[in-house]
Amino acid sequence: AAGAAQPASWPPPTSPPSWPPPSATDAMAHYTPAPLPLRPPTSVFAATWLMYAGAGFSVLWTLVNLTRIKDIKDAFVARHPVLSASAVKSLAGIATVEVLVAGAAVIALWLWLAYASKQARPWARIAGTVLFAVDTFGLFVTLGVPGLRPTKGISIVIWLIGLITVILLWQRDANRYFSARR
Repeated sequence: AAGAAQPASWPPPTSPPSWPPPSATDAMAHYTPAPLPLRPPTSVFAATWLMYAGAGFSVLWTLVNLTRIKDIKDAFVARHPVLSASAVKSLAGIATVEVLVAGAAVIALWLWLAYASKQARPWARIAGTVLFAVDTFGLFVTLGVPGLRPTKGISIVIWLIGLITVILLWQRDANRYFSARR
């Protein structure tokens, strides 16, 4: 059994290390690694998805209001029979443009605030809260108008989405998320 070969270890103990370990004189040793990007907490994540839902319901609101312009025009003519047909047609055209512009603006605001909230922009939840207050006023105006049943229903759903979104954006974990970006 004399002269039996010993198993070799890997790496051989006599070979120098292939890469020197970092030392205090290493040029990169005094740099800290970049921080990991912040992930939104559950409340901000849910609020963001609710904002996307708000944009979707705003599309529905716009489409319903576009289909209701003829009914509104007919009711207007019944109350104001003195107006000419061209004046009524002009008013219907103005109402169509107004619904399209208002709908596009509301949809854009929902999407913009969703993006800004996901990016932890502190002003986003303040802007969202102010816009929710404006929407609350608009809801009271809408509810005060006789008729417009489908519009009222969709407006209430949009208002509820806004309410839940604002509550979620002001949760304690959301506060930490938004303050970490300052």
